[in-house]
Amino acid sequence: MLLRQNFWRVKIDGRRASQNSAVDGNQSAVDPLDDEQASLELDPEKENSLMIRIYDDVVAGKIPGKIVSDLRQPDRLAAEDYLRTFYRLGQKGQDSGRSVIGGFKKGIFEIGTYREMHLSAYMYGLNGTEFFLLNVVGSVQQ
Repeated sequence: MLLRQNFWRVKIDGRRASQNSAVDGNQSAVDPLDDEQASLELDPEKENSLMIRIYDDVVAGKIPGKIVSDLRQPDRLAAEDYLRTFYRLGQKGQDSGRSVIGGFKKGIFEIGTYREMHLSAYMYGLNGTEFFLLNVVGSVQQ
């Protein structure tokens, strides 16, 4: 599944969007990803099995450290790579409110599904916190 990341809106070249809005009446923004990486390829197989399985374990009350340590190395690496994509988007994000709301509207972030981990990883990137799979998994625990 290929998801366009046009909801990850940021200010152009660090300039305030308001500079452009005075001219054209609306805020100008671009993707944080360059043209070569304008889309995020998500592997539906990883989404539908691994991420759901991890989320289901969290909801079932399993300890996040145990969930992560019980993952086979290929699965752990796949989960890290997958969620690190959202972390990197967060690192590039500058308009956090617009990005988060857009993510919810587009179905990238959702409460009550494995997509809570998307939001968690994104917010860790936005805050500049170091990425750890354990932190992302632990943050969605109820």
